[in-house]
Amino acid sequence: MKEMIRFEAKRCAGSRETKLVVLFSFLIALGHFLSFCIWYVGYRQGGVMGAEELKYMADNPDFNTVYPACLYEGFIGGEAYTFWNSVYFYILPVLAALPFGWSYFQDETTGYLRQIYSRVSRSQYLTAKMIVTFCSGAVGGTLTYILSFAVNALYLPAVKPNEVAQHNFITNRMFMAEWYFSKPWLYFGVYLLIIMLCGGLLAVSSLLISFVARNRLIICMFPFILYLSADYLLMELGLEKYSIAGIINPMMADSKVDMNFPLIAGIFGILLLLCVFSFWWIGCHRKKII
Repeated sequence: MKEMIRFEAKRCAGSRETKLVVLFSFLIALGHFLSFCIWYVGYRQGGVMGAEELKYMADNPDFNTVYPACLYEGFIGGEAYTFWNSVYFYILPVLAALPFGWSYFQDETTGYLRQIYSRVSRSQYLTAKMIVTFCSGAVGGTLTYILSFAVNALYLPAVKPNEVAQHNFITNRMFMAEWYFSKPWLYFGVYLLIIMLCGGLLAVSSLLISFVARNRLIICMFPFILYLSADYLLMELGLEKYSIAGIINPMMADSKVDMNFPLIAGIFGILLLLCVFSFWWIGCHRKKII
């Protein structure tokens, strides 16, 4: 099993699609940095303090209307002002599915499965496929988030956000607000795990469509279509606060009011288990091996 997982992981890491995801993630993070972070830093009432501002604050300790920009408010997951934030959280399903979600379809249509099944059992191959696809989706979905944080960390200080400064969308009624203002690294770490879970789930869902799809484009776009369709359906039902794009976005504050997050986490977990079991069961009983 370990050898099979290692082999599938090498295939995933070396694929052109994985390299495209890395490139797109870097370009989104860089575009956000150039168009928002530098402007944000330079903004007089929200930017990093210059010598004059620092001297004025030192001479006037009671003056508290100016608060420096910080890393947690400047990276792509810490703001909701820009085009880049919206693009990232809406193309996340594509970034998650592109690295390896198409691989089962390719293995079946190229005859690769005949060679694999002559060497290892179906259950070993399918299990390795699911593990690597889930991990690739988790990494692909969070890579922009991580790169943006790393790039902005070179430019912005990691001071704690200040509620009085009103630089953000988070209030004390929001989900994990106490962590956001006291332990922001923990707040964004939890959201990193939430995005990883969502990315992994979306990537595994692309494996299911592989059994009926006709080409790789449909497989790579299926999680995106599913993602948007779920958001549209929730909006029509008046449940837009449960939008997937809103749940996984750390700054979509409106969607965090009066929400049962343990229930949502349970639903995500159940959906993941259903996808995993369905793919494994169908794959083990599938007679079509080209």
